[in-house]
Amino acid sequence: MLRSRAVDALRGLKPAARHSSLPISRRADDGVGQPSNVSRRDTARIAQRFIAGYAKRPKEPSPVGTTEGLDRPYWTWVSVPPTFPALKRWATIKRPSGTHPEDAGDPRARRGESLAILSIALMSGVAGCSQARTGFLTPANQSIVWPPPPAEPRVRYLGEIGGTLHAAAPRGFGSSLNAFFYGPTEPPHLVTPHAVAMNDDGRRLAVADPMIGCVHVLDLGSSLYRRVEPLTGLDAVLKCPVGVAWAGEVLYIVDAVAHTVYAVGDEVTPARSFGTDELIRPAGIAFNPTNRRLYVTDSGAHALAVFELDGTFVTGIGSRGSATGLLNFPSQAACAPDGTVAVADSMNFRVQRFGPEGEPLGGFGRKGDAAGDFALPKGVAVDSNGFLWVVDAQFENVQTFAPDGRLALTIGAEGHGPGQFWLPAGIAIDRQRRMWIADTYNRRVQAFELLP
Repeated sequence: MLRSRAVDALRGLKPAARHSSLPISRRADDGVGQPSNVSRRDTARIAQRFIAGYAKRPKEPSPVGTTEGLDRPYWTWVSVPPTFPALKRWATIKRPSGTHPEDAGDPRARRGESLAILSIALMSGVAGCSQARTGFLTPANQSIVWPPPPAEPRVRYLGEIGGTLHAAAPRGFGSSLNAFFYGPTEPPHLVTPHAVAMNDDGRRLAVADPMIGCVHVLDLGSSLYRRVEPLTGLDAVLKCPVGVAWAGEVLYIVDAVAHTVYAVGDEVTPARSFGTDELIRPAGIAFNPTNRRLYVTDSGAHALAVFELDGTFVTGIGSRGSATGLLNFPSQAACAPDGTVAVADSMNFRVQRFGPEGEPLGGFGRKGDAAGDFALPKGVAVDSNGFLWVVDAQFENVQTFAPDGRLALTIGAEGHGPGQFWLPAGIAIDRQRRMWIADTYNRRVQAFELLP
């Protein structure tokens, strides 16, 4: 019945420069529109044409009902502003000359008008959802590889995630009403992507965004979006999230200002916190699947803190210094398939490696501007072959090193195009050999594929 009133209304719509008026026919004795034998598919089609402004109104409306005791019909007209498809303004009611005067005081008439407007609003919301663009990754429009031909390529550019995040958020009756009355929700944006992490199945990408105090979780398979900002079950909010790591279905977040690690599950599971007493200024986090422990880089303590997944503190590795095994403002860490831990030792301008129990295994790198040197190493990742990929925020590139520390490849330069960076930070490599890099000041995450 609700659908039939909306269909009768939509049949009379035509585009206009300022307002489009559509007649809604109904009987005055019951306030209910004339039934219509229109299928659900036709209803959706008419609603979509209404949104696009393509439905046409007949030149002369033909009434379908008359008022009891009167010898002529009456009509109700709905005036729809041209911005109605965006659901930004109220629909208003007006009546042309010749309308029966008793219609204005008929409460059943007003009820019919309200139901018709509600029908159009709900149908508009459904149609708008079905036509919305979704998908986070903007694919590359040209083939870009490193090293360039004629050398054999080892890395291919896939695309970027940036700007407006076109998420396919689920919507229902309540959200349709909310969009009608208050307008559409502003889509999320990346502001300062700083750290990235991909879960085991390669679907959910977590992006730490410290400037706005949240973590974006992007489901690349379903295009669903989740913003981790308030922490369920905790009287706390994220202040400066700078590191993320997945351990199964749980996302671990380090907050530099709160000097705390948060463990976040689904949206209904209470979050947990730990490390507040042990950490000073955490900068990154990595999960080691070989011993199922968390390794947190603490730039304030110039050390690497080790935790069990339940939050129990295990040990601290290193202290401030330049000798092997000592650290100087470490930034981020990564765990290799063999269980070793690589740390970006930023102000020592090197990458150090440690065993699972914290024993130093040496490192490589020095301050300089030659190939293989470092200026400000920040992000580090290890691929399935044991090669280390190091992001340098000052050189604004990514350098690849063999397990023995020999330089193998360099990617990127300063800029805004594909494969170029502006103060990049975090890096992650997933099981599908895709490499994700937080290109912070370009407000995007760039994606690459590591070729065999």
